[in-house]
Amino acid sequence: MKQPKARRGAGIGRVFPVFFAAVLGLLLSGGCAEPVLPARYRPVPPELPAHWRRVLGSGAWRLVWIGKTGRLESAFVPRDAPLPDVEFPQGRQSMILAWPCWPERRLGAETMRPAGAIFPHDAHGGTITLTWEAGVEAYLFLLMAAVTSPAEDAAVLETAIPAKNRAWNFDWPRFRALLAGADIPETVREDPWRVDWPYVAQKTIVSGFDRRRIKVATVGYTALEITLPAGGPWFGPSPFSAVYDWRAGDRVTINAGQAVETLIAPGGQMRYGGGVWIWIAHDG
Repeated sequence: MKQPKARRGAGIGRVFPVFFAAVLGLLLSGGCAEPVLPARYRPVPPELPAHWRRVLGSGAWRLVWIGKTGRLESAFVPRDAPLPDVEFPQGRQSMILAWPCWPERRLGAETMRPAGAIFPHDAHGGTITLTWEAGVEAYLFLLMAAVTSPAEDAAVLETAIPAKNRAWNFDWPRFRALLAGADIPETVREDPWRVDWPYVAQKTIVSGFDRRRIKVATVGYTALEITLPAGGPWFGPSPFSAVYDWRAGDRVTINAGQAVETLIAPGGQMRYGGGVWIWIAHDG
């Protein structure tokens, strides 16, 4: 049965104010502007590499991130404890790093290579996902950000460092795609921690990014022969490191630089650099 016109008109009259109020509410709340991001994020760490977990067990985490005020913040998270929520600068790129550590095995923070994430690209809802691959990006971000701070005088920054060369303006998604692409040497794709990232950061800040700098570091490296004090498996501090089935008494040649590096085995760790090495037994 056809409804009287008066009733149809009355229905529209009731709906229109509600619709208008909803639209007005969206406009007043910035509905046409950028979405409001969560204030806090829960970091989600990656699984440890299988050989780390098998030899070392689960570990603690040392978190380092650039917080909402632009300052560097940190937290130590004990073994098997949840990672704390963190805050980032709103409307600006930032980073977080998570170093796995085993204090009881004398493997403190920053011995191993970290996982990481770039904000806001790795944030989803109220979480930010850390990966081993993004650890390299976040580390480069930290090295670049250490030169300047967003809080510094803008005029000084303009004369000293071009805006595009600063960490918070850098094209991190493009850099991520570059690291995974065929334009990068295969040796770097296999383990990007073999690059001299402090050198890359310094040059990028001064003269801009150049992908030709993304190569395995060789300057200052020499062959170091070592008679192994313990059996393997042996592996380096990078999550992408090869695993070696060396046995106690084997004589191996290691490409060693001046900076101290680490090789890990079930019974302990070897620290080497500058042409010398020492063996540190793990307690227990």
